[in-house]
Amino acid sequence: MMYAMQSWGTVISGVLVAVGVVMLIAATKNPHYRQRGFRMMIAFSFLFFMMAYSPVLYFHYYGPEPEPNENAQAEDLMVMSDATSGTFVDILEIIGYPVLVLMFNVGLFYRLLAGKSPQSKRMGIGLMMFSPVAMFFIWLLPTIFSKI
Repeated sequence: MMYAMQSWGTVISGVLVAVGVVMLIAATKNPHYRQRGFRMMIAFSFLFFMMAYSPVLYFHYYGPEPEPNENAQAEDLMVMSDATSGTFVDILEIIGYPVLVLMFNVGLFYRLLAGKSPQSKRMGIGLMMFSPVAMFFIWLLPTIFSKI
């Protein structure tokens, strides 16, 4: 039950968030469509995160207790050997994804709060269009570095 809720709920609510964003961008002068798209975006993004993280929270609070650790030295050696395996690409992915999501949100707010200024509207749309492209290049970066 929990797996089906997480797998289907996140997909459906993610698609509805995308529909809300499209409605919000497409409704240039109609305030009713703009409000409807903004409400869809907020409500279904909350539903998306609720569906995605509810199994984690459920198992954190109601799941089985972890077993006691008997061999702490082997675990410490494993953690120390794995801690040195971070590369530049991993660090770029860890930092890059939240920055690009923030850039998309800033572009969305530029677009929404632009009023009648076409320059601000273009800047917001440009930020919103550039963030997925930059995310694709960050995703493609490990394969480019592995060929070099």
